[in-house]
Amino acid sequence: MWGLVVVLLFTNLFVCGLVFVNLHQSRQHNEERAAIASQNIALLLSQNIADEVRQIEIGLLSVNDEIRRQMINGGINSVLLNAHLARLHSRFSSLEGIRATDADGIVKYGVNVPEKSTVSIASDDHFSYLRDHPDAGTIISKPKFGKISDKWTIKIVLRYNNPDGSFAGVISGIVDLKYFTNLFSSVRIGSRDNISLRDSDLGIITRHPATGTPESIMGFKSVSPEFMATFGAKPDSGTFISTSPLDGIQRTASYSRVGNWPLIVQVALSTNDYLVEWRREARYSIGAAAVFIVFSCSMAWMLLHFWLARKAALQSLKENQEKFRAFAEMSSDWFWVQDSNFRFTKVSGGLLNKLSIDPKHYIGKTREEIATNMPDGEMTKLNALLAERQPFQDFEYFVLEQVWGKRYISISGAPLYDDDGQFIGYHGTGKDITARRLLQDEIQQMAITDDLTGLINRRHFMELLDSELKRAIRYDTPLSIAWIDIDYFKSINDTHGHAAGDQVLREMVRIVKNSIRETDSLARLGGDEFVLLMPFTNEENAYEVVERARKALAVRRHDIAGKLIKISISSGIASLSGDKETVETILNRADTSLYRSKNSGRNRVSREREAV
Repeated sequence: MWGLVVVLLFTNLFVCGLVFVNLHQSRQHNEERAAIASQNIALLLSQNIADEVRQIEIGLLSVNDEIRRQMINGGINSVLLNAHLARLHSRFSSLEGIRATDADGIVKYGVNVPEKSTVSIASDDHFSYLRDHPDAGTIISKPKFGKISDKWTIKIVLRYNNPDGSFAGVISGIVDLKYFTNLFSSVRIGSRDNISLRDSDLGIITRHPATGTPESIMGFKSVSPEFMATFGAKPDSGTFISTSPLDGIQRTASYSRVGNWPLIVQVALSTNDYLVEWRREARYSIGAAAVFIVFSCSMAWMLLHFWLARKAALQSLKENQEKFRAFAEMSSDWFWVQDSNFRFTKVSGGLLNKLSIDPKHYIGKTREEIATNMPDGEMTKLNALLAERQPFQDFEYFVLEQVWGKRYISISGAPLYDDDGQFIGYHGTGKDITARRLLQDEIQQMAITDDLTGLINRRHFMELLDSELKRAIRYDTPLSIAWIDIDYFKSINDTHGHAAGDQVLREMVRIVKNSIRETDSLARLGGDEFVLLMPFTNEENAYEVVERARKALAVRRHDIAGKLIKISISSGIASLSGDKETVETILNRADTSLYRSKNSGRNRVSREREAV
């Protein structure tokens, strides 16, 4: 009997210890899953915001180019500039408006700006900072209550200059703080969880769900010691557990910096919420242990009860894993898993929904065996990370999809290990970024194109001329350019108005483009100044091309705003003269030939050899 007592005692102690260890490990697993979930949400939201801010910055740079072009052509045209800002604003759902000030800080241009506006932002910190720091680049302001929008906003701001380089004002992309709360509210979190956007000083900008008015929490900098310690060691991203000074609730929180911007996304998951299942499991396990002790005289019942408890714990773990996988699928376009040989073992249905590709087509294959195209340099980087079992983010490649053709794709992944620490494969997410890349291409096209004529602008032409000139010198091939001016264009503007002048410019471009060759490039440098680049063309052939265009314009009168107007051009040609040629020298020689045409009565094409 004593032997039985000893056996039962040690058996009961063993069972109690086993329950304690199991619950301790289960809690650790729940805390790890909460940490991973908060990390993933914070990373995804920060990437989303960083992408949006970068697109807005590109748009503001295009506005800067447009203002510079207008300044060079005689001054800012408020109608054209406001139209340009309105078109750009329509492409960004996150923006409340895009506006520009003069050098005194008066808001003069942009969406919803009153006529003859007297609204001033001269007292704002970001205005004086950009005015006093020419090389500051793009900055993000502190939250401000908008003087025009009557909303709490932050601004993405850059400086623009006069042609002489002096300060001319600032261009602002105004983001309503509700954009961030709407973005955060799209993420499914618990009732006691929260998502915050903070500045670089850890002051709160906005928070979801909201607690009180925006003013009551905006700028709130009281953070827990755990947050400060983690942030001090890892300013870009980190995870910690602490009690919030705002509401006294303990949470597992992760933060992620938004690119290189002074913004931080913080995701905090309530301990009480994510440990609900664990507490239920703890109560069940402790109850099972108590029942086991009471009925320890029956070894069979003990074994059966322990097996049932273990089975319930494993089932709970499996359910939690499925929940995490479901969340991963919701947080991106699709979710995938690869084995240790990098062959796909699972691909979620998002691939079918997004790209019309059956996920079964991927199963058992490596990424190289599927019709994809990744640049060699990117593939080398990815293979190096895979060989070292490292996580990777935002690698892009092309895939051919059945309905829409070639798409842009971005993938991120992390290694998988079993309980013994052995590498068993990779898992990750894929995202269709076609729309984002198309928008980037469209904005890039706007940056190199003249709005009025559709021709390439001055900056892009200078880059093209420099490239073609170096190639012609390297391979000893001919190259010519022609400087083209519209005769008496100022008189046309003064007599018939600027609208008619714009129509004359477009009519001249249309006829000249029909007269030149596909290999030639026509650019508008500003006003009525145009340059024609003709690769692989000597002076004689260049003269024939430009003379053909001149005659096509001069043979008839053109219907401009209901009036027949004569349009003629004067042109000067310069050709490559040796391996010491530069962009400046060939343009200057073409300009000299142009003035020879003007001084000889206009409506003619002059060549350099005519001067001898």
